[in-house]
Amino acid sequence: MTKTVLIADDNPLIRRAVISTIRQIGGTDYVIKAEADNGVDAVQSFQEHLPDIVLMDLEMPGKDGIECLQEMLKIKPNARIAIISATLDSDRLVDAVALGATATLAKTDLTADSLSEILTQLEP
Repeated sequence: MTKTVLIADDNPLIRRAVISTIRQIGGTDYVIKAEADNGVDAVQSFQEHLPDIVLMDLEMPGKDGIECLQEMLKIKPNARIAIISATLDSDRLVDAVALGATATLAKTDLTADSLSEILTQLEP
């Protein structure tokens, strides 16, 4: 079954890299339903599309990843959300997992293998 994905990151290069990698490793198993370059648009796109999987930056303008995570989980309590961050050495990532993030991934570890592993963890 095809899974829908929302990518939220303020860096267009990261968004493009994630999308390209998902297409490379997932073929037709994943459909990029929406992209967002800030937290406000991320929540709005989430509410509009209710994707199966969200890959979201921790630091974004408008609303950060923690705020978005909380709002998305209010909309869809079983949402499968991974927080992507510049570093995994952060108390905020611990907070994200405690608040309901399914997984975390460092941007420095963003490879086809690591993204494939995260997508597997996030499958509903």
